[in-house]
This record gives sequence, C-alpha cells and structure tokens, in this order.
Amino acid sequence: MTRLKAIESSGSARRSLVFAAIAAALWMPVLAEAGPQLQPWVGASEAIDPDPLADTPEEMGFSNSAARMWYCGAQVSCAVTDGPIRAVFQRQFDLPLLSHPQRIGSIQILADDYFSLYVNDKLVGYDWLDRRYLGGADVPTAVSYDLNEFIADLNFGGANTITIFTCDGHPPNPLVTPGSSTSGGFDGCVSPTLRANHWLLVDGSILESENGGSGPYVGAASLASGEGVGWQASTPLPEPPSLALVGLALSGLLWRRRGASVRYAPVEQMKAPG
Repeated sequence: MTRLKAIESSGSARRSLVFAAIAAALWMPVLAEAGPQLQPWVGASEAIDPDPLADTPEEMGFSNSAARMWYCGAQVSCAVTDGPIRAVFQRQFDLPLLSHPQRIGSIQILADDYFSLYVNDKLVGYDWLDRRYLGGADVPTAVSYDLNEFIADLNFGGANTITIFTCDGHPPNPLVTPGSSTSGGFDGCVSPTLRANHWLLVDGSILESENGGSGPYVGAASLASGEGVGWQASTPLPEPPSLALVGLALSGLLWRRRGASVRYAPVEQMKAPG
C-alpha cells in the first residue's frame, strides 16, 4: 500500500506540472498583452521645488513656464531623488473642430533618463537623456516633435490624451523601441536602475485659428509641465506573478512531497514487526 501511495504522488506531481505548463501557455500571451498595470491617476502635486539642478529648463530648450515633475505620491513637492524609478504622466485636453483651420504646434520633451511619448495611445517618439548631449555639449537638448508628426493622431472636436512613460536608468545597447501603443510604454526601458536623479520636462502647445490663420486663435492647449496645468501622474504597480511561475512553484512543492514519501517511508520500514 505504501509503494502504491508513493507512485500516486509521483503521478500527481507530473500531472500538476503538465497542467501548469498548459495554463502558462494559454495565459502568458494575455498577461503580456495587458502591459503595465497602473494605479488610478492622482492630481499632479509632483513638481520639483526648489529646483536644485544646475541646468535650467531654458538652457535645455524649454520655456520658462515648464517645471520639472516626478511622481512622489501625496507630497506637495519632492526632490529629484524622491519617488520611484518609474513613473507615468498624463495630460488631457480638448481641441475644437473648425471649418477652415490653421494649426500650429509642437512638443518639447526630455526626461532623466528615459521617456516614451504617446498621443491618443499612438507612439510619437522616445529617447534617453544620455543621447541628448549633442556634439559633446555640457547641457542636454530637448527632443522636439512638430505638430505634423502627430496631427493625424489628434481628435479635433473632442478629447485628447498625452501619455508619457519615464524611468531612471541607462540606455540599452542596442536601443529597444517601446510598443506602438501605451500597453508597451515601458518596453524601451529594459532595466530601470536608480541613478543620481529622475525628472520629466515637457513644453509646447497646440494652437488653432479660423479662416486659414487670419482669425484669432480660438483653440489652444498648453502642454508645459508643472503644477496646476492639468498634468496627472502615477507609478506602475509590480507585474502580477505569471501562472508559469505559480505552476512551477506548486509542482516543486509536490515533487518535494513525493521525494519525502519515498525517502522517509520505504516499504521495508513500514512492515509490521515480527
């Protein structure tokens, strides 16, 4: 009877391993598609104040209205070393639909160290701070995107959303392109690592005028980063453990139980005395 029980334990462990492998094969694509799971957005109270860094926004190509931001929870302000090493920022705005519009605009952006920029869930671009010291300059230069590079993704006559994924770390070699939609916003940041600082700077605007530009600007969206201008921030939650890892852990436990039944309860020791 004891030997039969040991054989049944071995069979159970093997069956559990098979079931775990099947479940992992079915569910891993779903987990991968889900992407980073985010906490609900909170009001942007994450402006870094006072600014302790030597390079001013103006020196990097921003207007004096742009301020460094990072996510630091409920803090009113935070230092460039506070908060998580990954953060997500979002800005929502409306644009009117005009009969004969003239539209101009641009977005300037820079992050310490990585950003990926999305307009209405479509990737516009990404880069790393380490790559922005152009020509050996001492001060990094902002990345600028002209309106023509993302105008097709804008919703005139309705709501629009800009989403920016950021992380602290070193650029991989070769570079990794983030996903085409926001579900892959962190894909370009392969190994987030705490470095000296982390922050985000955004600037720019989208302007619309009627009558081919001869009329006043009746539609405008300011995109400058900072407090009180509509930016919101969050930090990504840890990814849930995959079913593959859970299955392997469960199978490992069952395998150890099977080994224990054979090792500590051999048939010879279970015989009745005499």
